[in-house]
Amino acid sequence: MNSLIIKFLLSFFILNSFWFISACGSFSRFFENSGHQFKVVIETDETEGTEEQGFSGIVDRAMKATQFKINALDLKGEVIRDPSNENQILVKVYGSNDWEKLKKFLFTTYRLELKKAISPPNPTPLGTYPTREAAEENISKSSENLPAVEILPYTERGGETSNFVIVEKSAIINGEDIRNAQANPVPGSEEFFNIYFVLKPEGAIKFGDWTGKNIGNYLAIVLDKKVVSVAFIKSQITDSGQIDGRFSEEQAENIAISLKSGYIPATMKVIEETAFGN
Repeated sequence: MNSLIIKFLLSFFILNSFWFISACGSFSRFFENSGHQFKVVIETDETEGTEEQGFSGIVDRAMKATQFKINALDLKGEVIRDPSNENQILVKVYGSNDWEKLKKFLFTTYRLELKKAISPPNPTPLGTYPTREAAEENISKSSENLPAVEILPYTERGGETSNFVIVEKSAIINGEDIRNAQANPVPGSEEFFNIYFVLKPEGAIKFGDWTGKNIGNYLAIVLDKKVVSVAFIKSQITDSGQIDGRFSEEQAENIAISLKSGYIPATMKVIEETAFGN
């Protein structure tokens, strides 16, 4: 009798377990049948290296980086080329999400570049200018034989007013050289975070060579064509660095994930967004 009862209970348990697993699978598929699709155009103003990898290679990078970000958030999604336009990709994400926040995260490229700031070396303060015109005037009056330069906006940490700095146009290293990145809290603060990064071997060699020859000079950390922090080189630096920008935890995490996803020398612009499914 006891044996029959045990067999009955086991059968009941197995049948109900199978039903529960099947129900979960159906429930999961229900959500996988709905979501959002984004049509995204890839645009680049990069000329250096573009010929070597081709525009198709840049689109491949954008696809790979976007899929990496989707996976990093543990979401279901797929990224394909738009068959109607080689400059566009289609990104489908399943489930229910904060689509505006997700869209910003997925399609902001966070183009990191480390560049030499054109300024007298430390201990002279970094040369900043209140307007772009003032920076241009300084360049025109300079008696130095300057390399190719550009003028970028710069907001000092915690400040509200943007100034401008002059930097060398050619980057020492960029996001292509990043091996890993993570968000770390600013010591003594629960509100602000920095981004710590580690370089690939070739990037470490380039950075070590430059920093070793530029003790006292200023280094600008550029993110999406904006200078987020500037520091002077105290000693040779090789395989790691830190982006000090007084970021929120969410901003720092998003940037760190994006740096790990791969360098995209382009911008990604959503031109169409549609909901699908249930």
